[in-house]
Amino acid sequence: MDTAGQWPGLGPEQLFDNANLQVTTDFRRVLSEILIRRLGNPRLGQIFSGYSNYTPMGLVQRDDLTPDYSTAPGQGGGILLK
Repeated sequence: MDTAGQWPGLGPEQLFDNANLQVTTDFRRVLSEILIRRLGNPRLGQIFSGYSNYTPMGLVQRDDLTPDYSTAPGQGGGILLK
């Protein structure tokens, strides 16, 4: 299984904005594997606009589907996450 990120450390120079842990894993990588392998939904472009880097981490042991990065017809695609 691939690691879910690297430990960045807690030193002041290792923190994001001197306050928070650095992000080391894109949440879309985790969720896209669950969508494809567990839920059987390869339409990543409709869920994560602009995401095109499906690389399974080995979290779910099922067959892969070919990711579909296209957006829905007539839409800009993706959900807005703030």
